[in-house]
Amino acid sequence: MLELEFNTLGLVSIKISNARSVPQRSDTTFYGEVTTAIDAFFALEPFKMPKLDWTQCSEFQTKVLLALSAIPKGTTVSYSQVAHRIGASKAARAVGTSLRLNPWPLLIPCHRVIRANSDLGNYSLGGKSVKEKLLSMESSQNYNWT
Repeated sequence: MLELEFNTLGLVSIKISNARSVPQRSDTTFYGEVTTAIDAFFALEPFKMPKLDWTQCSEFQTKVLLALSAIPKGTTVSYSQVAHRIGASKAARAVGTSLRLNPWPLLIPCHRVIRANSDLGNYSLGGKSVKEKLLSMESSQNYNWT
């Protein structure tokens, strides 16, 4: 189950929840925007980016996360390619750290970034197996999660 955290600026984070009960629906004005965007993501449809609280991100992390929007669905790039795209060609590890700390996985597609040796690497929203499923889903219009 996904756990969504909001504040007055927008979505703060998306996390996996281990809760056994369904959380109460948030009364925030951003809740509908976010759930619509997540639904569209899983339907492989374009979506309007909901309001995100960028104040928690460093300038470097913001550059990294914004660069990910240029990676087409169903494709991947390496951490070093992202570093090069933002003008920090020697910062592949820092890019990896920024992606590990991505507060908005799914909406900011960090799952599309892999290691230079083509290994998938890890994924903060459920691990390597979820990353693999997301990439498969995006590269196939007929993907089944089961």
